[in-house]
Amino acid sequence: PSIAVLPFKNMGGDPGEDFFADGMAEDILTALSKFRWFFVIARDSSFHYRGAEVDERQVGAELGVRYVLSGSVRRAGKRVRISARLIDGPDGHHIWAENYDRDMEDVFEVQDEITQCIVSAVAPQFLNAEIKRARRRDVQDLDAWGYVVRAHAHLARLNKADNSEARELLAKAVARDPDSAWGYTGLAISHTQDALWGWSASRVQSILAAQQNAERAIGLDDGDAQAYAVIGLIQLVSRNHEKAIETLEMAIELNPNLANAHASLGLALAFSGETDKAADEVNQAIRLSPRDPLRVFWFNTLSLAAFVDGRYGDAAAWAEKTIEVNDEYAGGYRILAASYGQLGQGEQAAAALARLLQVSPGMTLGGTRAQLPFKAGQDMARFLDGLRAAGLKE
Repeated sequence: PSIAVLPFKNMGGDPGEDFFADGMAEDILTALSKFRWFFVIARDSSFHYRGAEVDERQVGAELGVRYVLSGSVRRAGKRVRISARLIDGPDGHHIWAENYDRDMEDVFEVQDEITQCIVSAVAPQFLNAEIKRARRRDVQDLDAWGYVVRAHAHLARLNKADNSEARELLAKAVARDPDSAWGYTGLAISHTQDALWGWSASRVQSILAAQQNAERAIGLDDGDAQAYAVIGLIQLVSRNHEKAIETLEMAIELNPNLANAHASLGLALAFSGETDKAADEVNQAIRLSPRDPLRVFWFNTLSLAAFVDGRYGDAAAWAEKTIEVNDEYAGGYRILAASYGQLGQGEQAAAALARLLQVSPGMTLGGTRAQLPFKAGQDMARFLDGLRAAGLKE
């Protein structure tokens, strides 16, 4: 069964409650994702419809899913009313609908109830043991949870300023709730991005901080697939390619619906020279989350795989698509400059390099050599040669 969970509508009128409504939908989505026989569209694709009046049948067709869950949240003092309905996308009929009136401390029990109802409605042979295994073991402080949801949007923008803002929000989350596995996972992601892009004073310290936070998240929830995916990326950045691939495969075992785990495995495979497998994993990520803001990172991985193959024209084409999605993402310009440099297209290479240095001042060949974990020395040499031809200095 395939399903999309739309962002819940905030019916209370206070825009500050939007994150509570978003978090409700996101938590249900996460719980559903842990069932192996569900194909769950990732949060960042289903949340593309946030704030829009949509027809569930249209959503089902656009995202390629059978079922669509929608709902609403209204808070009043210490009480909350949550409504949810499950629609069969192709014909639009209601499979299940329910209203819940609860005290705020019961919110997470409601999420479990909704999840169980969905699974029961969609899968008649559902086993109670599976729902118990998949029950959330995460943040119980609603304010901490809100910080994590806010930070998620900043992390997806893939730039230094937003990464820093996300880390501040995540620090507040774990200060409010030291048992927030999601909070520590987010911190690990932010430190990993620092290491990947040289955004911190010490790359080594960023790697250590990422490792520590990811391990803390796993200590709180050993089923946290995203935390394992982050550790896999840390191992890749540390040039432990085989271990990185093994860890990322473990993350996918824990949650086959985690789009970014597939994409991260694709990245590790591309840097390792296994380009066909890399493309397969990235395409699976795109299937799971076709509107994901992180697809900029995924398109860039397809560009990288083409570059490693020596298909510089294809690499440039994917880099151009990367930039179309996010024209502030330095990775797209760097591989575009390297690809055009290898193609001998000096004018295009120089233009890509000029934009790279605008969005990432201080980028050098030495910095690139330190940041990019190519397994084969000849792949690194070709990449640096392309950038050198574009005009990048040591």
